[in-house]
Amino acid sequence: MSGNIFDDWIEIFKIGDHTDSSGNLQSWDQSDLDTIVDNYNPQVREAPLVIGHPKTDDPAYGWVEKLKRVGPVLLAKFKQVEPGFAEKVKNGRYKKRSISLLPGNTLRHVGFLGAATPAVEGLADFASMEFEVELITDQSDELSFYDIQRMLDRC
Repeated sequence: MSGNIFDDWIEIFKIGDHTDSSGNLQSWDQSDLDTIVDNYNPQVREAPLVIGHPKTDDPAYGWVEKLKRVGPVLLAKFKQVEPGFAEKVKNGRYKKRSISLLPGNTLRHVGFLGAATPAVEGLADFASMEFEVELITDQSDELSFYDIQRMLDRC
C-alpha cells in the first residue's frame, strides 16, 4: 500500500435499505448505484470531499475524481486531498463516509464523519482497510483493496 490512503478506491455507499437524515427509508439496488456512476461527470459538477454534510460554503478537502461500482458497493477515487485531512483520516478521526445526492441520483458530495453515525452501515473503516491491504500486498501488488476484501469475506 502506498503512503497515501487516498491513492486507492474507497467505499462510499452500498446497496440495501437505508434511512436518510430525514428519516426516509429507501431501497438501493445495483442499478441505482450504476445510475450514480453514469451520472457523475466531474467536468460538469465535481463533487467535493467534505467533513460531515455542510449546508453552505465549507471548504473542500479533496475532490471525487471518478466513481465505479464493484458488486454491491459504490467506490470513489479521490484527488487533490489536503494532506492534513488525509492524516486525520489515517489516524482514525474520520473513519466513516456518507454521500449526499442531488435529484436524479447525481453525487453532490462525499462527507467524512467523525462522531456521527452513518446511515449506511457496514462500509469498511479506514483502519481495517489499511490493515488488510498491508497484510496482503506483500504477496500481490496487483490486487485492489476491494478484491482483497472479497477474498477475506469468503474465508
